[in-house]
Amino acid sequence: MAENDTTTVTSPRGVPSPLVITTQYGQVQGLDRAHDVVFYSIPYAAPVSGTSRFAEPEPALPWDGIRDCTAPGPTAQDFSTNPNPTIPEVVRPGAEKLNLTIYAPRDTLPQPNKLPSSHPLPVFVWIHGGSFIVGENACDWWDGAKFTAAGVIVVTINYRLDAEGWLPLPDAPQNRGMLDQLAALRWVQSNISAFGGDPKRVTIGGQSAGGTSVLCLASNPAAEGLFQQVFSCSPAFVRLPSDGGAKGIVKAARRALPFRTFTVDELSQWPLEKMKKLSRRMRRNNPLGLPFYPVRDAATQPKTLSDAADGAPFQNYPMLIGSTSEEFDSITFDGAMKLFSRLGVEISLSTAGVDLNRRNSVIAAHHDDIHEGRVGAVMSDTMIRATVATAAEGRVLDQPAEESRTWVYDYRWPGRQGAAHCADLPMWFGTLGAETADSVVGPVATTDPSDPTAAVLDDAAGQTTADLMHSALQHFITDGNPGWPAYNEATRVCMVWDEKPHVEMDCYRAARATWGLS
Repeated sequence: MAENDTTTVTSPRGVPSPLVITTQYGQVQGLDRAHDVVFYSIPYAAPVSGTSRFAEPEPALPWDGIRDCTAPGPTAQDFSTNPNPTIPEVVRPGAEKLNLTIYAPRDTLPQPNKLPSSHPLPVFVWIHGGSFIVGENACDWWDGAKFTAAGVIVVTINYRLDAEGWLPLPDAPQNRGMLDQLAALRWVQSNISAFGGDPKRVTIGGQSAGGTSVLCLASNPAAEGLFQQVFSCSPAFVRLPSDGGAKGIVKAARRALPFRTFTVDELSQWPLEKMKKLSRRMRRNNPLGLPFYPVRDAATQPKTLSDAADGAPFQNYPMLIGSTSEEFDSITFDGAMKLFSRLGVEISLSTAGVDLNRRNSVIAAHHDDIHEGRVGAVMSDTMIRATVATAAEGRVLDQPAEESRTWVYDYRWPGRQGAAHCADLPMWFGTLGAETADSVVGPVATTDPSDPTAAVLDDAAGQTTADLMHSALQHFITDGNPGWPAYNEATRVCMVWDEKPHVEMDCYRAARATWGLS
């Protein structure tokens, strides 16, 4: 992909819908599809440019007339980072990057000469992943068609990325991307009823950086009342050190671009190429971890996960959480690079805020992995699986088994590239025909290119697993229960998504042992 290339995903075709929906800010017209309407690029906050790129989001600006929402709008991703990404990378520049996409069943949308439904629909708000650097809300991987067919409204959001959203600055609010997420959720509360949705039945979900985000939101008192349930998929939570992690990110930025001043006034004048250079160097200097991540902050991240997991508001929400079994296991150091495996792991653990004693225990537990250069296995444990175990254990510790509202899963179906990071997303969403998804989960045959619900996986076992996974998530969103026993301290039951889905006890025992979790 060329440096300035703008890539678009292939969304299901349709025609402008005759239905016009009135929000608090103006009217919107979406795209009619097989059974639903998609409203792309609805602004939930004001445009950002200049110094406002680093400010708290302001309310969206009202508009006159009917806003055309039939095509994806600007992305928060400002530049491409990977010529061959697992999930397609998209760059659509524009100041109205703080926008969201809504997928709603056409038959239940408010219509002229039709009384509003007395049974508003549950809402699923999806926060994309991408290491807090890449991603966008209109990607086919999280197209909502399969959910709308089952009577669920799906909202997918953009939020500021990279330095713009997450670099700590002395003259700007911290975790600006998190402030965007809060603003989007407030918009949903105020406007989703216009699309037939129930603001009192909102489930937030996310994967990787998005999975981290939903855990942060679940632990933040400022987010109370904005959602009722949480789905956290492969959360990559960073163990924040005593300084909240801000100093570590700032130090990394200064190493990446020495002799620069990191303030709003300075960064707002940087050309795009210079912002890209900062991002590229920070990623290069931290290849085994996250160069940007949420830092401790009273407004957006008041507690660490380990502190938040055993108290309110974190325990107030029903939660579905888990990871893939292999995540980053494919990342290895070969040949002469094997000699640097331990050093790379130590640097990665230090950057992630792991204290020296715990660092040594993790290294000891992964002695064979490090010796063989399997640094990705250590990343999987440190960044993902320990996070799942920490969240689950904190929520059920000393809690009566019958009161548990925590459901845990372990995704193991190998697809075509193993049970790796992101491989489960097309399974949860039923988007097996999405661009590049076939290379991850396997060959796909689509009988109707305009209807993603028609996509079928050639491998019958994989199709069965995908159907069951989507159904479980749908039931969690609509009924508050995915359909298997809840996780508790006595049984630690987990759903294993494999060729033959089944339940097992204590799938995360290795992570619990490594990280000293009860």
